[in-house]
Amino acid sequence: MTDVELAAINVAKSEFQGVVNKECFFHTAQCIWRKIQSSGLASYYSADDERFSLKLRHLSALAFLPAGEIPAAFDELKLHMRGQASEVTEWFESTYVHGRIRQRSRAGAARSPPLFPHRCGLCTSPCTRGIRALRTA
Repeated sequence: MTDVELAAINVAKSEFQGVVNKECFFHTAQCIWRKIQSSGLASYYSADDERFSLKLRHLSALAFLPAGEIPAAFDELKLHMRGQASEVTEWFESTYVHGRIRQRSRAGAARSPPLFPHRCGLCTSPCTRGIRALRTA
């Protein structure tokens, strides 16, 4: 299990071949919170608009879905997000779900892989196997 640091993930992959790396859910959620803050949405998140903050919290909750369901669930969630959350959802999409758009054409958009693919940061495998998840304090 690693923090959301690409360098640490790459070193772990090179030193421990065949080992599946998992990102820490706490740190992934913390990255999302930092993006919410840097986008100027913290006041909306903390205000009385519970629906808006709940939708933003759904982004981190995607980690509990099976890997194959994450892209479709994210696309559905994105449809229900306000325009003011577009900076956060676009960042999340390119970083964790679909990757960055490299080229657009009539056939669609060619994308690079996400920086942190959804297959490495999931909480589902420990949950579905009945293994207790580790907590960080």
